[in-house]
Amino acid sequence: MVFILLADQLVPSLTTIASRCVTVNFGPISESDILSDLNSRGFDPQTAASAARAAAGNIDRARLLATDNKLARRLSAFADVPYNLDGTGATVARIVDELFAHLEDATEPLAAQHLRELEDLERRVALTGERGSGRKALQDRHKRQIRKARTDELRTGLSAIARSYHAIVTAQPPHPDAEEYSRAISKIHSVMVSLGLNANEELAIQALLLQCPSLRMMARPATVN
Repeated sequence: MVFILLADQLVPSLTTIASRCVTVNFGPISESDILSDLNSRGFDPQTAASAARAAAGNIDRARLLATDNKLARRLSAFADVPYNLDGTGATVARIVDELFAHLEDATEPLAAQHLRELEDLERRVALTGERGSGRKALQDRHKRQIRKARTDELRTGLSAIARSYHAIVTAQPPHPDAEEYSRAISKIHSVMVSLGLNANEELAIQALLLQCPSLRMMARPATVN
């Protein structure tokens, strides 16, 4: 008998189990392959490109994002964060509230898909009178998917914030504070890794943004998204 265990990441609590397993790492699907898939499904090229970039190698997420007409607005809101920071906790609290409101928008397409699945189940139960229909299991799966979708969206948003700093770091001539912005990118990546481990995500983002330098007095590059 062979057990196959799937995990998005190896957390400390799984180290003992992992030490007794043969680990097979699967890389994310390339952005170009995802883009080809979305184009073949007839999505608008610009929408497909944004969805492929934001999906982080997850083709199912890309297909969902391609139906989300609020994606561009969310990415822009995250990318603008460094330009809205002013060093105060009050501003950070306001920004985080706004970002998490965007996360609620991000789960709307998935919630609509879940509603259709539940309606299909209820119709089948009404027609067949079947018992043990798996309603509870379906609802539990939906909850897990919503939580994962929120975390994935938050990681996508943090990537957009990191790109705003990266655009300054890689600009020519070099910016005098490039090292400070590079450190901010490293902190962002650390928080991205920590997400999904039952931490309070809202507090984690607040703590992160309090450490991030402001770009308030700088002109926005044309292509930070």
